[in-house]
Amino acid sequence: MLLFSQRSPMDKRRLVFPPAPASIIAGILWVIYNLMFSRAMTMAIFSGSIFGYVGYDLTHYYLHHGTPWLGYFKALKHHHMKHHFGYPDSGSHKHLLHEVNPFDS
Repeated sequence: MLLFSQRSPMDKRRLVFPPAPASIIAGILWVIYNLMFSRAMTMAIFSGSIFGYVGYDLTHYYLHHGTPWLGYFKALKHHHMKHHFGYPDSGSHKHLLHEVNPFDS
């Protein structure tokens, strides 16, 4: 899915992971967690994984289609858009994680 986001970063239909493959990955994670941890620990880790990924997906969608007003999210959006559109001549998308400091606003 990341590949589709890279090819069409402003397409609203391609920014979040589709439910069918997400369910398959979630099922695999559930089995792995069950093999490694107790039932209670599995539920806690699995819930945290789902919550964390949904938070990531919502943030990513907001950076593409929202209008941030807080300095942190403005800086994050600026750097994320630079990741997609900042290097048009290279034909690739460079990751700027080492350059991003959203607290410098």
